[in-house]
Amino acid sequence: MRDRDSEEVVQASPQGVPAVEARAYDWPSLATFMRQAYPKMIQELESSSRSSRAFRGYRLLADTCEGSESRLYRDIALPRELQCTDSSWNSTGSVIALSYPFDYVNHTCGAVNHNEWCTHEAGVLLWNPHRPSNSCNHNGSFLTTDTCVTSTAFHPQRASVLVAGTVHGDILLWDMQNASDQWASSPAVMHDNHRDLVKCIEWIGNTQESTSLISCGLDGLVIQWMYEPRKGHLEAINYFLLLAENVRLHKQIPSGASSAHVGG
Repeated sequence: MRDRDSEEVVQASPQGVPAVEARAYDWPSLATFMRQAYPKMIQELESSSRSSRAFRGYRLLADTCEGSESRLYRDIALPRELQCTDSSWNSTGSVIALSYPFDYVNHTCGAVNHNEWCTHEAGVLLWNPHRPSNSCNHNGSFLTTDTCVTSTAFHPQRASVLVAGTVHGDILLWDMQNASDQWASSPAVMHDNHRDLVKCIEWIGNTQESTSLISCGLDGLVIQWMYEPRKGHLEAINYFLLLAENVRLHKQIPSGASSAHVGG
C-alpha cells in the first residue's frame, strides 16, 4: 500500500510485520564491507578451530556417517537357548528391563507354557548398556520372582518405577524412589486380580503424572489400574471382560487349541 504522507513504498509481510523495500539498502557499501571483513573472519575461524576447545573433536556429520549399521553390543552368551518374554527401556534410556521365565543368575531353565503350577524362580534383568562392559552378566541386576515373568513395562517418565506380569496372573510393582541404590533390595508389591497369564502391560499417557495402567490376561480380563506414587501400590479401578464369542479366531489356529493360541 502507499502512504499518503510519503512516497516510500512499504510491503506487508505474511505475518503482518512491515518490511522495508529492498531499494532502501546501500548494496555497494554492504559489498565493500563484506570484502574487507571476510579475510579477517576466515582467519579468526581457522585460528579458533586449531586453538579453541569449543571446536575440539568437531567433525562434520557428513564426515562421520558411513551409511551402514554396526553392532554396539555383542550377543549375550548363555549355556542353552532361553527365552526373553518382554523388554522395556526406562525414561532416561539408561536401563533396559528384560523379563525371563527362568532364573537368569543361576541359569535355571523354565518355560512359559506350563502343564502344572509354576514353582521355579524367574525374574527381571535390569541391564545398563552404557557401562564399559557390554555383558549383561556384569552390568545387570536381577529381580528374582517365584514364578515366570511374561511382561514388563517401565513408567513413561518415572525411571524408578517398573511393573511386571507373571504366568500366574500377578502384577508386580517395584518403586525405587525411596529405596536404596540396589533394585534387588526393593520388594515387589503383588496384585493378583488376573486368573491367568498376563500377556501385556501398558502405561496410559506419557507424562510425569501418568498414573493409569492397563493389563491384559489370557483369562479374558482387561484391567485398568491406578498407580498411587505416595502409597507405592496399584489399585484396580475398572474391569473389562472379553468373551470368547466376541474374539475372532485366526483361521490357522488348530482345533482344540488352548487359550494361549488365541491370546498370542
